[in-house]
Amino acid sequence: MVQTAWSTPFSLKRNFISDLGNTVCGNYPQGSGNWVCSPWHAWMNASFILVGLTTLAGAALTRESLGTGRLAHWGMGMIAVAGLGFILVGMFPENVSFPPHKLGAGLQFVCGNFGQVLLGLAVLPSRRQ
Repeated sequence: MVQTAWSTPFSLKRNFISDLGNTVCGNYPQGSGNWVCSPWHAWMNASFILVGLTTLAGAALTRESLGTGRLAHWGMGMIAVAGLGFILVGMFPENVSFPPHKLGAGLQFVCGNFGQVLLGLAVLPSRRQ
């Protein structure tokens, strides 16, 4: 939805999803030829925060449903950290405060994916029976 408000086409090839949360129009990164203008940036940043909060809530509410072993605990912990990453991304748009934005994106990508792998491994023994 936020993408539809752009005056120029949003490109999945040239733009980052974080560009949808940029708070001002202009070339981003500065000096590049990449024009970024997201009139509905507040909605995008709010959606990042909402996804983070629901990810945290989901991790808390389902923490024992995939097992109680070490892999399940670590996997769910990683998912919770990914939720915190989403919240950082929404609270600190890339053009406002890049270091915490980059940290949040890194947490989400690395911990979210690694957490899913750990959770998959945690349930693997029960799936073989």
